[in-house]
Amino acid sequence: MSNLPDLAISWKNLRPSFFSAKAGDIWENSGGIPAGTTTAIIARSGAGKTSLFSFFAGLGKDFSGQLHVLGLEPQKTSLRQLRRSRLAIVPQQLDLIADISCMENVLLNNEIQPKPLYQHQIESMFNHLEAGHLIHKLPQQCSLGEQQRVAIIRSLCQQYELLLLDEPFSHLDDETAQAAWQLIQKNRPQASTIVISLLNHLPHLQCDQELFL
Repeated sequence: MSNLPDLAISWKNLRPSFFSAKAGDIWENSGGIPAGTTTAIIARSGAGKTSLFSFFAGLGKDFSGQLHVLGLEPQKTSLRQLRRSRLAIVPQQLDLIADISCMENVLLNNEIQPKPLYQHQIESMFNHLEAGHLIHKLPQQCSLGEQQRVAIIRSLCQQYELLLLDEPFSHLDDETAQAAWQLIQKNRPQASTIVISLLNHLPHLQCDQELFL
């Protein structure tokens, strides 16, 4: 990963095209997120966190201004290949496939990685989050908090350079959220960048910077 840019994400005069966003650290401003750091983006509900993360992931392009993600411009270049390996995301809507088991959801992502994990490593992550009982369940049989745990494990199969976490702990109690954060840090690839969106500051999250929408 020595070829990582100095800034994993950078923006200039960024603003969404489909709603009026209040100027802050990101909207209608310029800045960046240094590679190899952890950044929390904090905002109230409705401020555009999920829209912003869709821009970062190359899933949404309804914005003006300049945006670079891992050296690429999402408005001009598809980030589909990037999302297969270099960019991992836990979206707020989770995007689990309803008619296959939780383990199969994880394995689908794992199997397309250049260096897939062994199944016992994945089972260990389930157990770390006290989610071993979810392995054979369908997502629709799980609570939202249980689904969040599965989505987090799915993302950790990737040897990512950038991990985007959109309110990943919103349905977890404090103890489980701390366990999930510990698991993320334990499995974090060297020199990788993590960006997490939150409604409020969480004391147990050690971040290099906090940005406010």
